[in-house]
This record gives sequence, structure tokens and C-alpha cells, in this order.
Amino acid sequence: MATPQSEKDKKNTSGPTCKIWLSLFLSLFVLFASVFLALKAQSFYFNTIQKQQTEQLANAIERLLSTQYTLPCRQLSKQPTVIENASHQSLPDNRHILELLQTTKDILSVSIVYVMDNEGTVTASSKTSSGKGLTGENYKFRPYFSDAIKGRESRYAAVGVTTNERGLYFSAPIFGTAGAPVGVVVIKSGIQQIQVELSESSFQHAALISDSGIVFVVSETDKDWLYHASLPLSPAQKATLVKSRQFADNPLTDLPISFDENTTSIDSVPYTIHTTPVALNGWKLVSLEKQQKKFPVILLILIPGSLLSYLFISKIRANNNEKLLKEEMEEEILQRRSVQEQLLIAKEAAEAANIAKSDFLANISHEIRTPMNGIMGMTTQVLNSILTEEQRKQLEIVDSSAQRLLGLINSILDFSKIEAGKMEIEEVPFVLDEKLDEVFSMMAVKAEKQKVILSLESRDSIPPVLIGDPDRLLQIFINLVNNALKFTEQGSVKILVQCNKSDSDSVLLQFGVQDTGIGIPLEKQGVIFDSFAQADSSTTRKYGGTGLGLSISSQLVKLLGGEIWLESEEGKGATFWFTAYFKLPNIGSEALVSAQDTVEKNGIRWRSILSNREILLVEDEPINMILAKAVLEKEHIHITTAQNGLEAVDHYMSRAFDCILMDIQMPEMDGYQTTAVIRSHEQEYGGHIPIIAMTAHATQGDRQKCLAAGMDDYVTKPLHTEDIFNAIEKQLQNSLSIAADATDGVRKA
Repeated sequence: MATPQSEKDKKNTSGPTCKIWLSLFLSLFVLFASVFLALKAQSFYFNTIQKQQTEQLANAIERLLSTQYTLPCRQLSKQPTVIENASHQSLPDNRHILELLQTTKDILSVSIVYVMDNEGTVTASSKTSSGKGLTGENYKFRPYFSDAIKGRESRYAAVGVTTNERGLYFSAPIFGTAGAPVGVVVIKSGIQQIQVELSESSFQHAALISDSGIVFVVSETDKDWLYHASLPLSPAQKATLVKSRQFADNPLTDLPISFDENTTSIDSVPYTIHTTPVALNGWKLVSLEKQQKKFPVILLILIPGSLLSYLFISKIRANNNEKLLKEEMEEEILQRRSVQEQLLIAKEAAEAANIAKSDFLANISHEIRTPMNGIMGMTTQVLNSILTEEQRKQLEIVDSSAQRLLGLINSILDFSKIEAGKMEIEEVPFVLDEKLDEVFSMMAVKAEKQKVILSLESRDSIPPVLIGDPDRLLQIFINLVNNALKFTEQGSVKILVQCNKSDSDSVLLQFGVQDTGIGIPLEKQGVIFDSFAQADSSTTRKYGGTGLGLSISSQLVKLLGGEIWLESEEGKGATFWFTAYFKLPNIGSEALVSAQDTVEKNGIRWRSILSNREILLVEDEPINMILAKAVLEKEHIHITTAQNGLEAVDHYMSRAFDCILMDIQMPEMDGYQTTAVIRSHEQEYGGHIPIIAMTAHATQGDRQKCLAAGMDDYVTKPLHTEDIFNAIEKQLQNSLSIAADATDGVRKA
């Protein structure tokens, strides 16, 4: 029987015991709850990281597809050569379309580029790696054709019917002159870059799957997944896919794992799956990441210390926070390095594209200037003959159009040189009044036709002789005055010149071109100096022009150390102002300008030098040869022709000539090689024959290259009569001077 004391002792001991067990229970509860929440938080954290990284990878693929392929495809569809080919206005696989497609393929590093007509037949194609094209093949059953021929751009991934290679097809509609699609241009890229992106990602497994779940691109470790169905397919769906041949003849068997769940298991290892869409008609990017181990042994280690766990919770949290912060900092550093590497890659790609563009423009310049030489030269020859009034008007229109086209070509080349930083500014003495007279001479006819008064207002304080780049100053004036005349139907255009600041060595001049034309709205004035900009799109149709003139003028003014701005009110005309720094010459420089002026004025006197001279004309283009020969023979010059460098050397070795006109690009032996052979012969046997380069290449670098090769002068195509005569006269006069000096030396000896 229990005594009262024993009951009391039991109560006294049961109280602390209950508290201990309660504390233990609470501690265990907190511990297990903490472990449970920690595991959940861990799972949530890694799932979030996986989601973010998957979306970042998808965005990287999207940027690759958009910037590297979609935009070039869109631009290619607007090329006149492509439009003519698709609408059968030119022959299939003609030289021009093949050069354009092959150049595009090489620059973009894609598999193939081709053009289809509105029936889906390939009319022109670049070559594949095997050297074959697709011309004559019909792919109207392909979605990239059926979508694009309806007027919308398309992206499509499939195995090539002809090449049997995986690729991404980017297509864009080709719109004809009536505004309706006349064909489709297609760029097919390989999947290598996407495969590299997947392989270099942080995921254990990654795949690009179609909207039906077919695995199309995987990382290097998962090649056995290719062409397997990662989502359940019904027999009807599978039959439709096989019939479409989107994935060639592959059986499309089921993948051992499915991507329609959040988790899966590979070789008994659990993985978390995350899927995100990509901009490819319902396609998706799938990433698989190993699930983090929950480490059950941690529970066994922590249970004995459950009673003390609450003492260490704060420290554990602090340690975890510190570790997490360190990981985040390391990840941020890695991300910054990745961004820097991507920026470097983008910079190198941009520089490579810029070099390719410059080379492309140089080649295009040569190809255009060669036929332009024939057009303009022959037109001038016919205009100098006896014509009816109607014939003369028609030929004057041809000549005016050719001059306008040549001006446009020069503007594009100038813009390209400025953009590439290759525009060079000279510093030579010149007379400002003479340059202003040139402006008036060049623009007077146009002003008179429009019945617009062209005048000059200049202050007396302007120095007569300056040192700078007269040609670039003249180019700025021509652009601004031409722009003023274009938008001034009546009234006047005035050139203004004043001195803003001067000292003993330099002067800052302010120039203006003021018109009474249509003016420029205030909201458009901020973009008027941008490339290809017009104050109103309607002015392009009414007044013409590319919008390059003002942009080029703005860049040239900056190169001259000045600024350009405008003052205008819509309907009340506009004034374009610009400043430029010039050095002031010493007495010797002024004497040089005077001497040069004397030579120019006496140029006509040297014409007598040309008569009965023997000149060797080296030119591979028949039209250019006929033109140059006709122009020169009018001055009673005896012409001997050669179609390539080998013939030129034979003629040079067999007889004496007073001068050689040398084309640069020729078969068998070009102009540089021919000049080298002649100069080598002269070094051994003596003598020096003047060699004048004739080329359609129009850059300063080309001129320097010709002079460095041993040529004496340089004229550009289209050839102008005055330019070629002045060049010949100059070289013949130099030869006479050298001969006279040699004679004087002999007499003195």
C-alpha cells in the first residue's frame, strides 16, 4: 500500500520527468520539422536553379536562331537578285545569284542557302559540303515553304530529304513588285551550335524535342536518344510523323524514359525534369538534373544531440547563410566571366562581319564601275557626235542617270569607309574661292533648270589660302547644296562663309547653306543626320535620295574637327551650318598653290604632247577597251592593245611606247604582276616608262597599293576624259622634264 510520502515523491519526480520528456519531444519535433523543411527547401532551391538555367539556355538558343539566321534570311529575301531569280526574271543558278548565295553561306557558316519559286521548285542553290546543290528539287510539301509562301517567316527543324542531315530551316517570303510572294528563300543551318550549347551546359542530360516529343538534338553523352519518342504517341500520330519524313526514315521508337513527368529514373538514379518552350513552333528544351541526396545518416547523427540542437541552430543558420552567400558570389563571378566571353565572341564576330562587308563592298564597287565605265564613256562619245534633238535629249537622260548612279555608289563607299574608320583626311594647301567656284560650276545647271537663284555671301576676313582637305570640303558643300536644291522648288539657295576664330597657325571657319524650301519639322530635326534618314518617308518618293548625303556630311565634318547643325522651320526653309578647322600656310605653301594653279591653267598647253604618241592599252574588258581606244585616238594617239599581262609584256619587249595604261584585274597575269615584270626589266637594262593604273577599285588603300607596286599614277573607272588626259599629260611632261635634266647634266659634265 502506497504511503503519502511515496505519493509525494512520485509527484515530485514525475514533474521534472514530464518536463524532460516534453523538452525532448519538443526538441525532436523541432529537429524533425527542421530536417523536413530543410529537405523541402533544398528541393525547391535546386529546382529553381535548374529552371533558371534551363530558361537561360533556351534564351541563348533563341538569340542564336534570331540574330544569326532569321535576320539574315529576311534581308536576303529583299535582294533584287533573289527577287528576279524567284520570279524567273533571271536564269536558274546564274553567276550573280550563286555568288550571293555562296557568300551568304560562307559568312553565316551554314549548310546551304537556296531560293524557291512559288511552286516550291529550287531555282538557285549554294553548294553543300559534298559540292552539290539543290537546284531543280521541289519541296513544296515542307512546312517552311507552305508557311513562307503565305507571307510569313518560318522556322522548321527536320532531316534533309536530299542531304539526310539534321538541320534548322529558316525561310522568308520573297515579295514581288506587286506585293505578293513570288517565292521563298531558305537558310539551312546545322545543329552543331545547339549541340555545343547542350553539351557545355551544366546539366547531366539535355535535349531539344519536337512538339510531338521526338528527340532531335542532344548533348554528346545522349546520342542514343536521337529520334526516339519521349512522349506517348498513338499509332495515328506516329504514322503521320513517318509520312511527313520530318525525321527521315527513323522508326521513332519510344524512349525508355518519359519527359511528361517532373521526375524520372535512369539506371536507378533519380532525376528532376524541367521543360521550357523554345521559339520553334512548339518545340521544347528538356533538362535532367540528378536529385540531391537526402543523407538519412544525418538524422542518426543529429538524434543523440537533439537536446542540444536548439543551442546550435543560430550557428548552423549562420554557417549555411555564409556558404550560400559564397556560392552565390562564385556563381556571379562565373556568370560575369561568361558574359565577358560572350561579349568578346560577339565583338570578334562583328569585326569579322565588318571585314567581310568591306570586302564585299569593294568587290561590288569593282563589278559596278566596270560596266559603268562603258555606259558613261560610250554615252559621252555618242553625245559628241551629230545627233537629232530627240536623240540628244534621250542620251542626256542616260548620262544623267549614270552620273546619279555613280554618285550613289560613291556615297555608299564613302559611308562604308567612314563606318570602318578608313576615311583619310589630307592636309594640302588650296584656295577656298576656287573650291566655292567648283561648287557653283557643278550646281549651276541644276539651279538654273529649277529657276532657283544660287548665290554666295562671304566675309572679307576669310584667309585666301588654307591647308586642309579640299576634296572633303567640296564633298560636304555638294551634298548640302544638292540637298537644298532638291527641296527648294522656287526661291534661292545661298552659301554663307564666315570666320569664327583665328590665330597665327589655324582658323575656324563657319559655313552655311541656306534655302527657301519646304523646311524640316522640329520633331524630325534630331534624326536628320542619321544614316538613310529622311524628314518624311513621302519625300523619298517625291524628291528621291537615299538619306546618305547628310549622314556622310556629318561624319566628314567631324573628321575635319568641326560640328554640324541646322536651323529650320517647316514651310520656311532651312539653314545647314557646319564648322571646320584649317591650318594657315606659310609663304612657301602659298607659292605652291600658285604654282599648282599655274600648271592647271596651262593644262591645255600640254595637249600638244599627246599627238602622235605611242600608248599601250592593257584591258581585258572589250567594252572598256573600245571606249578607251576611241577616246584616245581622237587626240591622234597611236594605240596598241593587249588583253592581259602576258600580251602586254610581249608588246613592251618588242617595241617602244611613251606610256602604258594598265588595268588591274586581268586573267593570266594581273596589273601588279605585269608592272613588276616591266620594272624588273628596267632595273636591269635602264629606262622608265610611265604606267598609269586603270581600276574600278576606288579606295585610298587601292591607290597606295598601285603606287607601291611601281605604277606612276592612278585613275578610277568609270573613266572621265579629262582625268585620263591629265594623267597622261602629267606623266609625259614628267618624262620630258627628266630627259631635259639628264641633257643638262651631260652638257655640264
